[in-house]
Amino acid sequence: MKIAREQIRQGMLDKIAKPQNNVSGLAIFTHIRDETKMSEPQADKAMQDIAVRAILARPLVYLRDVVLNVYSMFMFDTSKINESLDYHWTLWDDVGWKGSVAKFVGPATPQQEANYPYLAVLDSIYPPAKTAGLLLVLFVIGIGLALWTPRWRPVLAVALAALALIGISAATVGAVPRYRVPAEPMIDVVAIGALVMLVTWGYGRLRVASSPTA
Repeated sequence: MKIAREQIRQGMLDKIAKPQNNVSGLAIFTHIRDETKMSEPQADKAMQDIAVRAILARPLVYLRDVVLNVYSMFMFDTSKINESLDYHWTLWDDVGWKGSVAKFVGPATPQQEANYPYLAVLDSIYPPAKTAGLLLVLFVIGIGLALWTPRWRPVLAVALAALALIGISAATVGAVPRYRVPAEPMIDVVAIGALVMLVTWGYGRLRVASSPTA
């Protein structure tokens, strides 16, 4: 257990010193197994016990970090994590995962390599970070409108589902921007709904103001 704690602490210090470094739970898990010769279940249980003890020791710090992680994910903040397509495309060459994971993760096939230019074009169409701030404002407005107007209350279920997906990732994995992607459609529904309501309200007010008075 001591070696496991040391590996986790060292991984944390490495990440703080160089945020762009690829310091992941899986990498720490692999290092623990290499150093201790633990089985996969034993290493997993050791990491789980250490994490739970750390959370219980400082629950408010953990809660603060989760909230900050949610915000970072919502804003698609890539200042500390490289989320570029090029980085992930060659990640296998840099990491070379071991154990059971290696069956599911591997280098690109020749056919995939041939299609990379087309994938890069698709990837460049919608950069989430450029619209994240506007979507966040509209998302919050959408929640406010749903709370204010009874007939729009079903929107709250969509908003809560989006927040739950992001919150679970933020609480268990950390601020990994790409984990916002599964919640993206729900975020867009709430945000665009708010935009439509605001435009409709503004248009109505404009019509009233410009209508001739008796």
